[in-house]
Amino acid sequence: MIKLLKKKRVQPFLELNMTAMCDVVFQLLIYLILTAKPLIVTTTLDVNRPAAPNIPPSGEPIPMVEIMVFQKEYVICGKRVNIDGLDKVLHQLAKADHNQTVTIKCTPDSPHERLIETLNLCNKVNMRNISVMSM
Repeated sequence: MIKLLKKKRVQPFLELNMTAMCDVVFQLLIYLILTAKPLIVTTTLDVNRPAAPNIPPSGEPIPMVEIMVFQKEYVICGKRVNIDGLDKVLHQLAKADHNQTVTIKCTPDSPHERLIETLNLCNKVNMRNISVMSM
């Protein structure tokens, strides 16, 4: 008997062409970046501003109080003070008028605890118009 030998077929290793896939991915990425429209947050916010008071403005505007918060000290109205000095000055200003505008400016290296202490002092003397900003 004669046996016929069959040759085994060797299948070549199939490769995926990654270059073409990368090209397609980058083209899609560029298309999405160019066609995407950013959401404008300021136009979608629903903000109700408070109504202006019906009190006619007095002849002289109220001066704004500026408190600067540094790493180890405070500056109020151009004078360097510690926390006790800040408390005394705020008490005097609150006696004159609780509706004065107080602007608290914080340096980037000032600790958050100093800002909290300043806000607590303003609340203690019933200051109503307070704004906080960074320098």
